[in-house]
Amino acid sequence: MKKIFTLAAAVLATLGLKAQVIIDQSDFPGPGDSFFMGSDEEVPVGTNVGTSSGTAQTWDFSNLETDTLYSLSFVTPSSVVPFGALFPTSDIAFNQGGGYAFADLAGGDVTIIGISVDFGGGGGPIPLSMGVTADDPWKIFQFPATYNTSFNDVAMFDTAIYSVGLVPAPYNLIFNPDSIRFKRNITSNATIDAFGTLTDVLGNTHQVLRMNTHEVSIDTAWGLINGTWTIVPNIPGVITNPNVSDKRLMRFLSKSMGYIVTEVEVDQATNAPISALFLSDPSECCTGVEELIKAGNVLVYPNPATDLISVRTGGDQLVLTLTDLSGRTVLTTEVNVDGERIDISNLNAGTYIYRLVKADGTPAANGHLIRN
Repeated sequence: MKKIFTLAAAVLATLGLKAQVIIDQSDFPGPGDSFFMGSDEEVPVGTNVGTSSGTAQTWDFSNLETDTLYSLSFVTPSSVVPFGALFPTSDIAFNQGGGYAFADLAGGDVTIIGISVDFGGGGGPIPLSMGVTADDPWKIFQFPATYNTSFNDVAMFDTAIYSVGLVPAPYNLIFNPDSIRFKRNITSNATIDAFGTLTDVLGNTHQVLRMNTHEVSIDTAWGLINGTWTIVPNIPGVITNPNVSDKRLMRFLSKSMGYIVTEVEVDQATNAPISALFLSDPSECCTGVEELIKAGNVLVYPNPATDLISVRTGGDQLVLTLTDLSGRTVLTTEVNVDGERIDISNLNAGTYIYRLVKADGTPAANGHLIRN
């Protein structure tokens, strides 16, 4: 009888190797959770992304360099979040790079049912931000997640707006429709094909699952002219239409975070790493404020804000000045740490103009900040 129990224990232990990391929906971040993510545009040659295997592996991503840094925060959707009121069934929203994704957590999945987009951000030709409801929601995680979990998904976002007067010069000389239609189609195939232990840039270790994902995204823009939808022409350096993204991504999901701790894009032919996103912090950054602006990063966030704002510096020393619409200066402070938090709780609700200036007096950025 003892031999039977010993054999049974050995079998269970073997099965356990294939399911020792299980990530549940309860592990997914909740309102108030936030962390910094870094990006490395040139992953060091030889960085190991592992193989598809039922045997535990180890990954060391401590050599990744934080070229740019951004904040990822999770909040309860509401009218305070830009366009949050458009998605009353959303359970949580998360801000990444200035835009929000609104997620439904029903049925054990994390499904994006809407997004907020800024078509004028980063130098875009149309000064318009809006919320877009998914015609076909986009599944990004399936729980419980463990070795051999897989899913396929097709998502679509499709919206049209009245655009007379929205297209600024000189672009309106090229294309000036009555309405503009934006479409995004996303096809994804994901399989959790490996598990093990990962060391991140900060020296932390995580129990992780590797989600091998093939993701194709196609963005198109159309204009309504004389009752006919016509594709918006390419404008070199401004808009590529259609814009196609075809990527193979190794997403490492952390049990402790319930989210992606490292994501590596790999060459689809050779499996060699190309670029990466990963857990980081301001001490690992950065590149300078000009590089942040060039990459389209939001420098002052959240916006609207209530009590605290964070300021991206890219490692530069900056001075932040806030003035009200009458021109009165209401706050001036030095910002020496990338992502430093500034208290604005003593300001009245309203719109303010912010200015960021380098230590040598060179203007870095300016814009509007709303205090709720």
